[in-house]
Order: sequence, then C-alpha cells, then structure tokens
Amino acid sequence: MVISVETSLQYAAVNPFRNLLVEGLTDPVYTRFRFSVAFARWSGLFLLDEPLQRFSQRSGTSIRGYVGTDLGGTTIEALTYLSELEHSEIYTVECNMARIIFHPKVFEFSGGGRWIAAIGSSNFTMGGLLSNVEASIVLRGQGGNSPSAEIFKQLKPSRPFTSDHVRRVTPQLLHEIAPRLDHYTKRSPDSPPRRGNVLSPLVSGLVLPNPGRPPSPAGTTRTTATRRGVAKTTPGKRRKSPVTTTATAATSRRTLFVEMWDETRDGTQVQLPRRVFTEYFGAAADAVTWIKLHVPAGGSERIRLQGFPNATFRISLPFVGQAASGDGRRAVIRFDRLGQDEYVCGVSHRGDATYVSWLAACDQQRTANSKRFGIVRTSAAPGPRPARMP
Repeated sequence: MVISVETSLQYAAVNPFRNLLVEGLTDPVYTRFRFSVAFARWSGLFLLDEPLQRFSQRSGTSIRGYVGTDLGGTTIEALTYLSELEHSEIYTVECNMARIIFHPKVFEFSGGGRWIAAIGSSNFTMGGLLSNVEASIVLRGQGGNSPSAEIFKQLKPSRPFTSDHVRRVTPQLLHEIAPRLDHYTKRSPDSPPRRGNVLSPLVSGLVLPNPGRPPSPAGTTRTTATRRGVAKTTPGKRRKSPVTTTATAATSRRTLFVEMWDETRDGTQVQLPRRVFTEYFGAAADAVTWIKLHVPAGGSERIRLQGFPNATFRISLPFVGQAASGDGRRAVIRFDRLGQDEYVCGVSHRGDATYVSWLAACDQQRTANSKRFGIVRTSAAPGPRPARMP
C-alpha cells in the first residue's frame, strides 16, 4: 500500500535525493537496497561511502545493483568499489546497439514490511547526487512489493536481455571491460559542457568536493584478487589492455627487497615506499596500476597497485593474509622483474634461511622510522622462492 508520494528536486548542491539515499541506508528497518543506473562513478559514490559501507556490513542486508556501460561513462573504479561491498551483487548492463543505451535510474529500499521507491534522473555521479538539476518521484509504502519491484524482476538474463547484456561483475569481467570504460578522472557523460559566462550561473561560487581515490571498503572479506582497477589512460585513445602504466624505470632495476610490517596483520594490503611504487613498478601515483604477479604458492594473479590521497602507496598481495607469523608478520618480500608489468614474488619470514640475506639487501630507508628496501641492478634470472611459504 502506498502511503505517500513525494517529489524531489535537486539543484546545485541542494541535494534532497542524496539525503533520501542516506536515509534509506542508515534506517535499520531497511535490509535490502536495489538500484539501477546508467552511470556510476567514484565521484558520486564517495558522497555515500560511509553509509554504503555501514549498510553493507550490517547483518542480514543485501545490495543488488545494475549499472550501464554503454557509453563508457561508468568507471572501472566504481564497479570495483560496488562489487567489493559486503553482501553486494552487482551487474553491468549493455545494450550492444548503436544509439541505444541502458538509461534507467531506479532506487529501492525494503525491509520490515516497509519500502521506499525512487524513480527519476539521478545517476551515481557527482552531478546526479550533488551538482546537477535532477528530479525524482519518491513513493513510500508498507506491505507487499514496491512499484519498482517489477523493474528489478525483469533485469536478468531473460528476454529481451541475455547473458550478453546482463553480466555479474567479477574480476574476469572487470579485466575484459576496463579498456572501454572511463577511469575516474575523466569527465562523465552527464557533466555540464564547458562554455563562457554568457548567462548568469545558477549558483555563484559553488566549489565541488574532491573525491580522491576510492578505498577498498572497510571490513570487506572478499579476496583481494577482486580489488582491481584500471590505470590512467590518455583521453581519446583506446587501449588493448587495462594495464596502461609502463614500468620503464624498472628495466635496469630487476630485483626488489622490501620489509613487510605489522600493518598487513588484518589484511592483504602492503604499503610501499613511494620510490619503490613509482620507480621500480613504474606505477602512477594518481592511478590504479595492474601487474601480473607469480605468487609463492604457484600460479599468477592480476594484482593492483594504488596510490591514495594521504600519500600512501599500496600493493595488493592476497597470500600475505593467509597465515600469521609469530613475529607479527616481520618478513621481507622479494620481487624479480620478468618483463613489463610482470614479476615473481617470494616472502621470507624471520627465521627462514633466506631472511638475513634478504633483509641485508634492504639497504635504503627514507626516514629512520620508515621501511627499509633495496633495489638490485642485475640481469640474473629470478632467485628461488623460499621453501616455507606464509
């Protein structure tokens, strides 16, 4: 039964629609959040970051989202972020037809016999949630299904949609579609055009917030292998691979030794010195960079390196979170460069046969309290991995 019908008009930082989403995410009665948008970008999602993460971490909640990718305006960072939220199930929708795109904007909260359904013009972008003029109709009710339920029922791989059009976001899908999506610094399709001040502006002196880089959602239990993004690209150029930063500086610096500290005890993110991040791996400080890493247990992973606004630089190493060391994870990590953006990695914990020699190779340190590291110029083949793996 519909209890109320409301209208929501957003304009230039007067954002009742964002407030509505925050309400739905923070009200404990709602346990399911569903949405369908044409574009999703970190510049919009960061406006909802804290309530989204808190909602996803509550017991019994679920998130299901459908995000369009037809115009390439959705960013790989946004899809990665959404798919890493706890209890989330994210799908991309692509029409695969010229001049036809997936364009709905529907949001729904339900739980405890109540629901909110909002249908309007807002995307998960900064324009859609903050700066654009947007309009929505908001329905509130109780009992039964919301009017938007039928829309979500149809958004699945069945006629007219197929598995070519609606696809679950996985690491493999992110790798496939990254080359044709924006990275987070590009202008979104719904950004206002650049023009002179011929007419008076709607709002004078409006300063939009800087979203920074997207984090990995706090408390996530998903494997780090899913935490992937795409590096910065040159506007207008298509890339064959999402790995777009080039480790040119690493050509003559083949072997890296770097200390691993307690900061990885509860996770799989290892902080790197800036010089290691930029010179050895050739990663961009303001972009996500992918590398191929041969890991100690065998096989290889597509691994993410990422710089953050607080001037920290991290590499995602799934295997370091699989076991604890009696010394609080005091260890040395060794990387041997095999080729552009391809490395083999080994870990030697305190007490291992190779630990002392590997630690001795860490002969550089930025400050007295920072990690030690060493970059060895050599053309030798990669050294053996330690026998004992973490």
